[in-house]
Amino acid sequence: MGFLHRKLPTTKFLHTIQLISISVCRLCNAVIDTIDRFLVLCSHKLQIWSSLLPKYFPAVHFTPFAILQILMYLNPPSSIRRLDISRLFTFVNTMLWPIWVYYWQYIMQNIPYNYQTLINSI
Repeated sequence: MGFLHRKLPTTKFLHTIQLISISVCRLCNAVIDTIDRFLVLCSHKLQIWSSLLPKYFPAVHFTPFAILQILMYLNPPSSIRRLDISRLFTFVNTMLWPIWVYYWQYIMQNIPYNYQTLINSI
């Protein structure tokens, strides 16, 4: 589960501690909102990760699992050059901030989670 277990407010966790009544992903309403879905696997978030990472790191194939490894364990793909690791971590953190800002604006203020607006902000 990594060091993020029980630290991120996924709907699964909030449902477990009885703060909300349903545990589906709030963006896509698909399945239970696990840490993996909260960070990457939600279709809205995966679309962002999948479009921007290859643009800036074209020689690296980023699977959803590889993105989770970066976020949860600071473990970059083995195919990335050693010199590019710090650039990758900087870029991932730069991406993570607007993804979370737009997510929480959607949750708290009901502002639509718009893919193009989010991409333009990165």
